[in-house]
Amino acid sequence: MRISEMILREDFYTILQDTIIDYYKEVLGTDVLFSYDKGEGTRLIINSRLGFICPTPAPKGLRVFLLSEYNIRGNIIKYVTGKLVAYLISAFPRIGAVRTCYITDGLVKNNFFIYPQNRTIRFFDYNSMIVDCITKSGFTDRYFKNQLEFRKKYSYDFMLPLLEYGEKWFREPIMQGHPLARVKEAQKYSKGIEDALAGIKRLANDTYKEVNAAGYIQELKSQIIWKVQQAIVAKNVTCQSLIYDLIDSVVDLKEEKFVVPVCVGHGDFQNGNIWVDDNGKTWIYDWETVGQRSVWYDIAVLKYSLRREHGWKQFVEENNLTDILLCDRREDYIAEQYIFIKGIVLLEDLLFYLDDMIELPLNWGTDIFERNIKNIFKSIIRRN
Repeated sequence: MRISEMILREDFYTILQDTIIDYYKEVLGTDVLFSYDKGEGTRLIINSRLGFICPTPAPKGLRVFLLSEYNIRGNIIKYVTGKLVAYLISAFPRIGAVRTCYITDGLVKNNFFIYPQNRTIRFFDYNSMIVDCITKSGFTDRYFKNQLEFRKKYSYDFMLPLLEYGEKWFREPIMQGHPLARVKEAQKYSKGIEDALAGIKRLANDTYKEVNAAGYIQELKSQIIWKVQQAIVAKNVTCQSLIYDLIDSVVDLKEEKFVVPVCVGHGDFQNGNIWVDDNGKTWIYDWETVGQRSVWYDIAVLKYSLRREHGWKQFVEENNLTDILLCDRREDYIAEQYIFIKGIVLLEDLLFYLDDMIELPLNWGTDIFERNIKNIFKSIIRRN
């Protein structure tokens, strides 16, 4: 999410100020003076176009970061344009700048910049090759704590190590390379997908268990209904009838012997959350939404691009779903049971979107949520 979008969505400048003050206090143990008024202190440029905050001249690490972020796949014109824009703006950070701010002299390290994200703000130090992540001021810390507790408990070679952490922040190494969504070489991209799937399968194998399908479906439906009621009050959601129609389309299983294999999964397992470093190693990151779901969910999100508008249409129309059984210990499903599998993934996805929206302050995210629900509804209802 770009700063320009955050400015429209939230009280960005107040949040930025409060979070920077919190960061220096909580992480570095020092007080900082912060102001948007011209005066004493180190000046930082707030660039809304590419979403960074940095001193001038821009640090070398910023160019490295932006060039990796704007390594656009597929289209050579967009690729060259993205590289050119990243190069020019990192050389002249005032291009696209919307405002400046000032913080106490001597506290801005060399080769340092700030990168706000959806719920957190990241502080990059390319000299030490570390990045600190802290929850945005005023935002719920549920997702942050969820990720932190998971990473404290589990350690795999496809996850970045936690170097240090506190109640509202953690420190990890800076990844060098590209998000998989930005990898241009087809062979490298395919290897990244294969490696990431292997990582998810390892986690699934270590946390695998089976639960009664009828009970699992009913629990998902109950959670969705409860969260819809929250969303109506807190987020002014108006698409509840579509949601109820969607959950009613999932038939309750009466077959007592049928079970759902569940595991600890990523939750938002898409190519934007997979990274390929300069040595060709694949990493899975952004574990905010990690939790117990069916073993089919993560694979469906990635293979059918469920986070994109066309994803659910493709998933619903697919008759052969054997490709999402990667983490399943059973393969002999019949056609009727594949319908139930689709329904369970649907319920889990509805719950994902509800949680994602509810955890944002005020009415933020309501319009995106309702648009996603309408897209899913069209795909399900038209198919039926």
